[in-house]
Amino acid sequence: SFIHKTYNDITLIATSKSNINAALIVQFLYQFITVCRSYFNGEFDESTVRKNFSLIYELLDEVMDHGYP
Repeated sequence: SFIHKTYNDITLIATSKSNINAALIVQFLYQFITVCRSYFNGEFDESTVRKNFSLIYELLDEVMDHGYP
């Protein structure tokens, strides 16, 4: 399964091999965008992602544990 959310010019995609709670994943994607916007002063676009790729990767590591939000 593929679940995606597009914000400005960035598309966040979640994938799964099994039957999952789609509402949980959509809510997680919305909340992750909110967290990123708070870290980057309200901006979340391609240039911000390119400049802060390692920070975004660390944020994903903190909010996900072995693939579970």
